[in-house]
Amino acid sequence: MKINEISTNSASEQEAKVVKQKLSAPSRFDYSEAARLNRIAILEAQCGENLDSIQITDLDGLNLKGNIESYAGSISIPMGICGPLKINEKGEKEDLYIPIATSEGALVSSITRGALAVSLSGGFKAKVLRKRMYRAPVFTFDDIDHADEFISWLEDNFDTIKSITKKYSNFADLKKIKPVLIGRNVHAKFIYECADASGQNMTTVCTWQSCLWIKEELLTSKIKLVEFFLEGNGSSDKKVSVGSAMQTRGTYVTAECVVPEKVLKRILKTSSTDLINLYLRSLPITRLEGMTGYNVNVANAVAAIFASTGQDLACIHESSTAVLNFEKHEKGLYVSLTLPSLVIGTVGGGTGLGHYKDCLKSIGCAGAGKVERFAKIIAGAALSLELSTMSAICGGQFAYAHDKLGRNNPKDQLKTKDITKEFINENFTDQSTLVKESESIEHDHKINIENGIITEATSRVVNKSLGFTSLEINKEDKIILKSKPLDTDVIAGFAAIAGFADSDIRRKFIKTIHNNEFTKCHIREIEAYRMVSKDFSRYMPELHGTYINAQKEAYLLLLENLNFSQIELMNTQGCLELWISSTRELIFDAISKIHQNFANSQEVSESSLNLGKVNIDKDLTKSIITYIRAQNYISAKSEEKLEEVLNTFEQWSKIINEGPKTLTHNDFNPRNICFKNGRPCFYDWELSRYNSPYRDLVEFMSFTTPSGEIANDINYYFSKDGLELSKQEKLENMLSCANEYLLNRVLFYYVGHSVNEYEFMPHIFNKTLEIISYLEGQLNA
Repeated sequence: MKINEISTNSASEQEAKVVKQKLSAPSRFDYSEAARLNRIAILEAQCGENLDSIQITDLDGLNLKGNIESYAGSISIPMGICGPLKINEKGEKEDLYIPIATSEGALVSSITRGALAVSLSGGFKAKVLRKRMYRAPVFTFDDIDHADEFISWLEDNFDTIKSITKKYSNFADLKKIKPVLIGRNVHAKFIYECADASGQNMTTVCTWQSCLWIKEELLTSKIKLVEFFLEGNGSSDKKVSVGSAMQTRGTYVTAECVVPEKVLKRILKTSSTDLINLYLRSLPITRLEGMTGYNVNVANAVAAIFASTGQDLACIHESSTAVLNFEKHEKGLYVSLTLPSLVIGTVGGGTGLGHYKDCLKSIGCAGAGKVERFAKIIAGAALSLELSTMSAICGGQFAYAHDKLGRNNPKDQLKTKDITKEFINENFTDQSTLVKESESIEHDHKINIENGIITEATSRVVNKSLGFTSLEINKEDKIILKSKPLDTDVIAGFAAIAGFADSDIRRKFIKTIHNNEFTKCHIREIEAYRMVSKDFSRYMPELHGTYINAQKEAYLLLLENLNFSQIELMNTQGCLELWISSTRELIFDAISKIHQNFANSQEVSESSLNLGKVNIDKDLTKSIITYIRAQNYISAKSEEKLEEVLNTFEQWSKIINEGPKTLTHNDFNPRNICFKNGRPCFYDWELSRYNSPYRDLVEFMSFTTPSGEIANDINYYFSKDGLELSKQEKLENMLSCANEYLLNRVLFYYVGHSVNEYEFMPHIFNKTLEIISYLEGQLNA
């Protein structure tokens, strides 16, 4: 019923008169009960129906001045409690139940499910890095010169401006003023710390008074101020912006937890692999859609807690800006959630009102000195919800996708449980006699060889047993079963990593699927081990056997388990000081013997190790160069050098393609090299290929050779390589290999470095450039 129809339809003129009186709204600053009921009557008259439910409230209007105008009542939102959620705070663990207000079914259950997983994992930890609040007035001047002078003026007068702000607030502490010049306008971002208040109102008052003082001072100045506005939209007040996320508007808090695999499986019905798969696959679209940060539904947790604790609801969306991160952890899944612009307070605003205050009290967050704890609890609840929601997705559509791909079909793939004594004896043609004589074998998780970058990358996209599994025989002897991922799985894994860094790199990398470093890697290592073990078993872990079953996607190696009492210098890629000259020479001696033995070998050239000519995808390489430069990993000078190397690809690749070839390890660095009983031992041959012997030399030197010993190492290897080439030809071949290693391997490592930091990256990049510079100098001498 429309308002102007009420008088006509009313039972009497007297009723119509009463309605009209009710339609005359009282002052919005009248907090009396009569005024409140009058406002409800306006709403009833507007719709022509009784609104009994909103007449009921337990709030006293006289206590709401400063919180609301034209007070008419209160709205009830269903409130539930989620938890318990275990928080690790100041070295102590505490179980919390958190009140949340929502009308969305299943939200409490979802947060509680995630909280249970977090609690069973030992709880979450959180850190608050900073708390800030902005106001950004804009000042307009005659021209750009005056505007520029004003920036210096602000800096000179900062202390005075700060003293003015102190007169109008006991909590707002002005830290700095950050000016932004746009034409003749200066957006001056006043940056405050506001203790336990969110600070929006107090910073507004402080900044306004400062602006009035600035205006008066500029009247007698040479700087011609035209006008100013208290807010020029530069503070991103109640808006999502990259600036707020990067610089923090509100409270910056980050939380983390490690969830063991058994908890993921039992509580969340998923696995770390599936969660990471979903996470990585969903990242590119967030970039395409222009989302700020990455999260699933953080806003649900933030909104529910805001509604129960009296926070400013208009700040929900900016406070829900979040960065969710999943990483593989040795125990299962590492998860972190960062909220860089959480606009909250435990004093001021609605935090002192009945229900809100009680909810804050219930979690120990009411009053001064509690805002950091409050931020941590919100982050923990949001992290719990993210875990639960992502797991639900994995358990539904994502699990279905795995079924469609046959990934969960035990008939299609070899499972860990299938590795028995009988299996090994039946399927490995040259298996260990220890296995034959053993009553049984047991799977043992203690292993001395770490899974490499390839297995680590593949585990992101494949849910099957990969890498090393230790098998115990007779409680004394142990062997290692190495399960190889398919090359397509490896490429998918690296594509996922590339996509995490840059979607354009991922797209271009996928195009190289049939011709890149990883093609046929599941077969190449098996063939390399078979070949090298014939005459050079002393330089590798003992090979007990190999097994291939393409239908079950099974490519297996049965290897010696290297005993810690026998080995030295394992995984020493970050320990340059351990690789002294005499130690490096032992490596050169050993690898040169292998190189000589397989020089121009027909067996190698006709195997899967022969990937054809050296190839560089120029489009992909250009994108990687652009990306790592943007990440500030390399200098402008290094970028120029990379482009120079890329532009001369045809010349130097021809030298490699027409030069001497042999079986090369092709991943020849301290990650895959150790000493066993004082003798060099080379393992992880999955990237081995038919290539120039100098390729191994370059890579090993990039990890281990000090700057002053480059010439000595090169000359030493040249004296051992057995090649009938002139010194000039050897230098040309080695330089070409250094160029290929730089573009094909080192740059791709840098892409991975942007996702999972590789401590060795800056060193090997700079060392490779140094080696190239030395070789060029020798050739130009």
